[in-house]
Amino acid sequence: MAETEPTVNHAPATLSARASRLLRQSFGYIVGAVCLIWVFHDIDIGRFWEEIQGVNWWWIAPAVAFDIASYVIQGLRWRLLLRPAGRISLLQAVQAIYAGLFTNEVFPMRFGELVRAYLASRWASTRFVAVIPSMAVERLFDGVWLALGIGMAAIFVPLPKNLLEAGDVLGVIVLVGTAVFLYAALRTQRAQHQPVALEAAGRKPWRALKSAVGHMAGGLHTLGRSRSFYAAFGLSLLLLLCQSLAFWLVMRAYELRFSFWVGLAVLLILHLG
Repeated sequence: MAETEPTVNHAPATLSARASRLLRQSFGYIVGAVCLIWVFHDIDIGRFWEEIQGVNWWWIAPAVAFDIASYVIQGLRWRLLLRPAGRISLLQAVQAIYAGLFTNEVFPMRFGELVRAYLASRWASTRFVAVIPSMAVERLFDGVWLALGIGMAAIFVPLPKNLLEAGDVLGVIVLVGTAVFLYAALRTQRAQHQPVALEAAGRKPWRALKSAVGHMAGGLHTLGRSRSFYAAFGLSLLLLLCQSLAFWLVMRAYELRFSFWVGLAVLLILHLG
């Protein structure tokens, strides 16, 4: 009789993997719960309850819808800008954005931007530094539309002098950022025919920094030549409109009967801050 091969029981290994995954997920939820408790620990529950009782929830529902839509649009925009570096799903992009927003609510210095960049680099199986150009271009797009938004709002709403001055400063920053972007893209394009052996340049810190800057410049050059660059720029306007509508609808829910342009002006002040 032919010998039968011994059967291997994979059940313990499978159970161990499931337990490990469940433990990691539980740890994440516990950390999230602790952070939420910290965010809301100094809120007066009685006063908060009185305030929400006077809210018109018929306005809140579409406000929530527009707010969620704005982050979905941001995820779609970021996904388009990430294509030269790697591909992630729309759901993953939105998850990374929400994770970054949540982190920013807990930690200072916008630490959440690093968190979402790390998540995107991990899911896209690419280098962390390769994700940075897409986020830099996001900020450039936001700056362009914010500057234009301040100009439009100033036509319909008497804006404070400080806000107008801030808009002028923002306009200068946008111009400088655009010039840096064009310089990086064009310089990378000229250098394509002059390959540099970075591996043989040594291991000094400034060499590593030069290599990282070179990778980011290459990413900016690739972004500027891609079709998704222009689609992402158009989505940035749609993103700002959705955020403005969400903010204005919340104002209406609190019986603040101002025009849409007033809501836009307040939102622009928040963005500038």
